[in-house]
Order: sequence, then structure tokens, then C-alpha cells
Amino acid sequence: MILDKLKRELEHLCNRPDIDDVFSASGMQYNPDSLDTLNRSFFPYGKGVNAPNDIDQVLGGIMIVGADFGMQRDIDNAIQKGGNEFDYNKTFKHLLLVDAIRTNLNKVFFTNYGLGVRKDVTSNTTRSASLKSAYIDLCSTFLLKQIEIIQPKVVVLMSKEVVRSFSKSLEELPEDWSKSNFSFKQMLELEEKGLGGMSKSVCLNDHYVKFVISPHSCDLRNFTQDYMTLLNSMLFL
Repeated sequence: MILDKLKRELEHLCNRPDIDDVFSASGMQYNPDSLDTLNRSFFPYGKGVNAPNDIDQVLGGIMIVGADFGMQRDIDNAIQKGGNEFDYNKTFKHLLLVDAIRTNLNKVFFTNYGLGVRKDVTSNTTRSASLKSAYIDLCSTFLLKQIEIIQPKVVVLMSKEVVRSFSKSLEELPEDWSKSNFSFKQMLELEEKGLGGMSKSVCLNDHYVKFVISPHSCDLRNFTQDYMTLLNSMLFL
């Protein structure tokens, strides 16, 4: 089963003596006991799909990559609400405003770039430490493994942090994406001029993947209609 294979890969990557230090240095906490405790929610704490009983539909579809799950209390709250975070989660509900996602929903795999949960914070919009290279390498390696297993046609990287971090690990992606002054607005302006900026096709293990970047959908002040329209034009299957 796809989820079992993904979980084995994650367990293998995290089976190292310094794993707690790798997470802690970046203000994160590794909590393997919480993996797969939710149902319709972002992987790896949820199953990553809208229709868990028909997960094979996501093969060759769309992969949405969010930032991270937030804090442990966010997982605990989701469990108390029945484990179906997609019923109320703003990140998910705002993504459904994009026709190409809503009409292909059972072909979309939802995952997070950042592994673990944030520690020593009171809000999931803040961090207690910047992300360090060892943690970024770990998260990027696992995202590449997810792409290898699921073979999506399109991967959407949401948020500046995800775009910058993953681009540092995959040199085939545009250099501008990894810069500290990266701006979605500038990339959108390039796209509107026909110069690209918001997407890049990359060959990974003889499989072409179209990477698309977008502001995080949790906040409609950033995830505006301009980006929704652009996503809609790029997420064709």
C-alpha cells in the first residue's frame, strides 16, 4: 500500500542517533507516535487524501506541499474533532476555490514539507528557531522520496519557506526560488510577461514533474485570485 511504503521510508530516514538533535536545532520536535493518527488530513499525520479508501487514484496526479502541521496541540485538536481535518481546515478549503483541484480532488495528494511539529511556540505562525541545513536536507530527501513513489505530474510548493528550502536541495529548480529575497509578486510579474517564474519542469528518475509555486492557501490575503487563476491554468492532468 502507498501509505505503508511512505511511512517505511520516513522511519528509515529518521532512524539515526542524532534525529532528535536535527529536529530540535530547527525548533521542531520529532513525534513518531502521532504519525497516521488522522484520517482526511495532510500526510504524514493524516492519510493525505480526500478518499482514503481509494488512495491509488493519486498516482500520477497532483501533489500539494504545505509547510508543516503546526504544533502538537493542532494534531490533538484534530483527533478530538474526528481526524477529518479537511472538513474545517482553511488551507484545504481555500484550495478548493481552484477548479482544477476541486474537480480532481481524489487525484490530489496533500503533504507537508516540514516534518515533525513546532516546539516552544504558542502559535503555528511563529518559530523558535530558523530551519537548519540538516533538517532541510532531511525534509527535502523525504519529499523527493514521496515524489518518486507517487509520481505526480504536478507538485505545488506552497509558502516562501517551502519554496526556498526545497529549491536549495534541488539544483534543477530556478536559482531565484532559493534566494533570501524571493518574492511571489516578482515571480508572478515574470509569469505575466511570458518569462516564466511560477513553474519549472524537472526530470527526476526519468519522470518529468512540473513544479509550481504559490503563496500558502491558509490566508486569502496572500492566496489571492491572481494565484488561484494561475494555479488553475497549470494544474492540468
